[in-house]
Amino acid sequence: MKRIFLIITALCIFTGASLKAQTIDYYTGKTEIIGNNYTYKISERNTLIILSNKKNTKFGTIQYWPNGEQARRGEISYAVHKTDKSMALTVFREVFSSDEIATFKSFKGQGLAIGIDCIVGANGDLLEVEYSFNIHPLLKSINPDKFYSFELKLKEKLKYYMEVRFRILGYIQGGAYTIFFDEL
Repeated sequence: MKRIFLIITALCIFTGASLKAQTIDYYTGKTEIIGNNYTYKISERNTLIILSNKKNTKFGTIQYWPNGEQARRGEISYAVHKTDKSMALTVFREVFSSDEIATFKSFKGQGLAIGIDCIVGANGDLLEVEYSFNIHPLLKSINPDKFYSFELKLKEKLKYYMEVRFRILGYIQGGAYTIFFDEL
């Protein structure tokens, strides 16, 4: 009888702790969050939270060709190509624990996703990352340290091919990824 009581008590404590962890909201009502090696800007657009490293300087900039003509965003955004379309998901699985992924999987069918916008350098390296995700309690409970670890791993492992004629621009915003929780 004591054993059953101890098991039930332990389960209640564990379950309570995991539910408490999911109710932490790191983002609502804040404009930035500061970690050990990063500062993220936080903004909301419609039903999304946008999380951008404060060191990012290239998102939304206007680019120009050497002749002074403005490069059209619609034209240049298709100039970078992913070399491995599954790599972002692979990196996601490396950064997030199996328990965290199991929790994400339990929310299948709710349309939850993390968008990853990228600034790609002329040599195909990932220069900057910006995240967007649903305003949802589960996603707002992801520790920003995880996003920073994810950013570092993405920059280390993701490679792109940029069409030669666009390399003169130095960088391009493109090559976005989306991690759909229904696909985990």
